[in-house]
Amino acid sequence: MRRTPAARNERRQVTVLHSGITLDSELDPEALHRELARFSDRFAAIVERHGGTVERSSAESAVGFFGLATTHEDDVLRALRAALELGVTAGIDSGELFVGEEFASGRPLSRARRLHETAADGAILLSSDVHRLVEQVAVAEPAGDAWQLVDLRPEQPVPLHTGPFVGRSF
Repeated sequence: MRRTPAARNERRQVTVLHSGITLDSELDPEALHRELARFSDRFAAIVERHGGTVERSSAESAVGFFGLATTHEDDVLRALRAALELGVTAGIDSGELFVGEEFASGRPLSRARRLHETAADGAILLSSDVHRLVEQVAVAEPAGDAWQLVDLRPEQPVPLHTGPFVGRSF
């Protein structure tokens, strides 16, 4: 797992993607290890491709941050795209984190983890805060106190000329 240095000892607006896999505990230990390593590598590659960083990973779950090392205007949307590409159970929240020397702390971390833990297998749950930010571009269904991401709406092309034609007749 590659770590990107982030600003330290400051508050940052960050979107947190907490994801994981559930594997059969009866798997051979070596096979289990291979599957977990495959998940971890795939998670890191997808999160990084979408502009996020992976700061934490355990055997069966991983946490990606969007807006930690580099801030983008669309960090929330980047997290959703990464979660959809991963295709595994996930929780996503966005808000302010305090980024210290050793770790980050704040409500979005615990909410994203809790969303992941309560999500049905394969579901991507969004906090209400995230849903408010993406409701124009994401299709989501109510899921208790959260929203289950279904898909992203197709991007609408922006017309180059939206004003009226003046002095021309058609």
